This record gives sequence, C-alpha cells and structure tokens, in this order.
Amino acid sequence: MANKTFEDKSAEDIKKDFFDLRRDTDKRIASKSIKNIIVWVILFIWMSFCIIDLVRVENRKKPIFCVYKKTYKYQDGVVDSYFGLGYKVNNYKLDSLNGFEFGPFWLKNKNNS
Repeated sequence: MANKTFEDKSAEDIKKDFFDLRRDTDKRIASKSIKNIIVWVILFIWMSFCIIDLVRVENRKKPIFCVYKKTYKYQDGVVDSYFGLGYKVNNYKLDSLNGFEFGPFWLKNKNNS
C-alpha cells in the first residue's frame, strides 16, 4: 500500500477553505434565485396575455395577443380562429351561431354539420 501523507492545516487555511466554500454556495444560491425570478416573470407575462385576451373576449372584442389568425368558411357563414400562446379564440359568425369562444389550443370549431 502506498503511504499517504496528510498535511496539518493551520487555522488560517481552514478559515480560508470555509470562506471559499461559503462563497461558492452563495453563488449557487444567487444563480438559482435569478433563474427562479426569470421563470416567474415569464409566467406572469404569459398569464397577463391570457387574462387580457379572456377579458376582451368576454366583452365581445377581438383578442390582442395572437400569433396568427385562420378563417374557416362554411355555407352559413365564417369562423375566425385566433391562435395565442397556448390558447385559441373562435369568433363564430354563422347563421345558427354567433359569438366568441375562448379555450385551450386544442379547441375544435363547432360547426353545424
């Protein structure tokens, strides 16, 4: 077996190692905190977009924060679909159905077939 020699560390060396370890821990905590704040800010902004568009739809207005719009034509009218970030708004302008519908992005159009 190989003989291992261990140095006796002085109190100053131990103190220095402790402060280095503490500084590294503080950096990790700060990094996690910054990442956490960024995630919460992004979530807050996304929820604000959804709530603003939901309130506009409740007041029978077109949504503001839409990625794109698609129009479906039927025999008795049209349906405008507005796609947002994780949600979909359908604006029905049919003879049998008139109004807005707010829901998740997988929401399907109601047609009277």
